[in-house]
Amino acid sequence: MRLENITRLINDGTHSTPHYTETGIPFLSVRDISSGTLDFSNTKYISVEEHAILSKRTKPEMNDILLSKVGTTGIPVKVDTDKEFSIFVSLALLKFTSSIDVDFMVHLIKSPVIFKQSKLGTRGVGNKNLVLQTIKNFLFPLPPLSEQQRIVEAIESALEKVDEYAESYNRLEQLDKEFPDKLKKSILQYAMQGKLVEQDPNDEPVEVLLEKIRSEKQKLFEEGKIKKKDLEISIVSQGDDNSYYEEVPYEIPKSWEWVRFSTLVEIVRGGSPRPIKDYLTSEVDGINWIKIGDTEKGEKYINNVKEKIKKSGLNKTRFVKKGTFLLTNSMSFGRPYILNVDGAIHDGWLAISNYENSLNRDYLFYILSSNVVYSQFLSLISGAVVKNLNSDKVASILIPLPPLPEQSRIVDKIEQFFAHIDALI
Repeated sequence: MRLENITRLINDGTHSTPHYTETGIPFLSVRDISSGTLDFSNTKYISVEEHAILSKRTKPEMNDILLSKVGTTGIPVKVDTDKEFSIFVSLALLKFTSSIDVDFMVHLIKSPVIFKQSKLGTRGVGNKNLVLQTIKNFLFPLPPLSEQQRIVEAIESALEKVDEYAESYNRLEQLDKEFPDKLKKSILQYAMQGKLVEQDPNDEPVEVLLEKIRSEKQKLFEEGKIKKKDLEISIVSQGDDNSYYEEVPYEIPKSWEWVRFSTLVEIVRGGSPRPIKDYLTSEVDGINWIKIGDTEKGEKYINNVKEKIKKSGLNKTRFVKKGTFLLTNSMSFGRPYILNVDGAIHDGWLAISNYENSLNRDYLFYILSSNVVYSQFLSLISGAVVKNLNSDKVASILIPLPPLPEQSRIVDKIEQFFAHIDALI
């Protein structure tokens, strides 16, 4: 059938520019149907008198179809309101005979059967227009009315499934983006609970490791390099009934210990020479000025820095060496990085060093990246107006300490899993 054979009227809106008013009768153009529905939220208005004149030629009514002729041509919208309104020339108005299901026609016009014809039938340069004669000549297969109605029911049932699928797909797509990070965090948590690798009874016990730390601290104290308060070895031991004498985040293997972080490392805060612009330099012999802006979220190392400071600023900051851990202490606090360069750090950093005798470097990185540490950081700063970590707060956290050989095995297993996850992304 040709479209003109099943319609009572095919016409378009007024070709003359209307006289717009602040209120009155809505006057619709292509933009008011571009969403696929009638949208009166940003429409213009004409007077009741002008609408009465325009309605003598083109009057949209319930169950008519509006069709875009300009811009994105061929968009059909069913009139589903009794509200009075007029239309501009950019819209065509289609009124059908009683033997036609209007919802069927909306789906038909959206289909490739009509859509291709509407594209081939446009004229002009730039913004192509769909002319009325092309619309009247649309050719399509017409089923009986009862079958039109069954087709509409089938299409709308299928579209409901499509909408459900789209929602599910969007949720899965979001989960897909989050899944690698969540999986890595789960692996870290598993590792820090002593469940990622088996314990080896032949490993040197943690008690021996702690005794070595105690002896080393005593030697440093006698040499005047540390204070008496730094001699303390703070652990949280299990009783004979496997209960702890102090609250801990969770139970760990018998061969491990919960240890205060201050027992195993030295923690200091950076410093900033001010005003910093007076100390920045482009000289080759300048000192690397390590900023949080030199990091990338999710990266392990700081390999390069963008700025340098003059040597004269060193007495107002803190110089740290390659291999030192840096921990953000404000804003996005608690992110660990390993330095691959020497340089000076500002007061937005905490530097963690002297860990080599008790902690595998990569195991320390994964501890600081894990939820067991981050959740303690959150607890320590809860209620604070400014969410900052300081060296005392970080020193007070508990970390799970396995024997050194097991630390190495844990790191190997974590990195093996992480490599598999990265390969799947």
